[in-house]
Amino acid sequence: MESFDLLCSDAVEFVAWRLAQGSGKVLLLGHSMGGAVAAWISEELARRFGERFLGAVLVAPARWGGRGPAEW
Repeated sequence: MESFDLLCSDAVEFVAWRLAQGSGKVLLLGHSMGGAVAAWISEELARRFGERFLGAVLVAPARWGGRGPAEW
């Protein structure tokens, strides 16, 4: 589970970095494990970046570490 949490925190920090570089807004697209990460971090991104975070498109998101749609 620790590696999934690290992957999620890295993804959040990447989005923060991109927005700091002048990207106006961010829309995530995640497939499989990327979809699980995108789903898991979407709430935090919305909280931290408000309207600059447009949302996430999930394509066949995986369940990771027991985390799945029931937890999203």
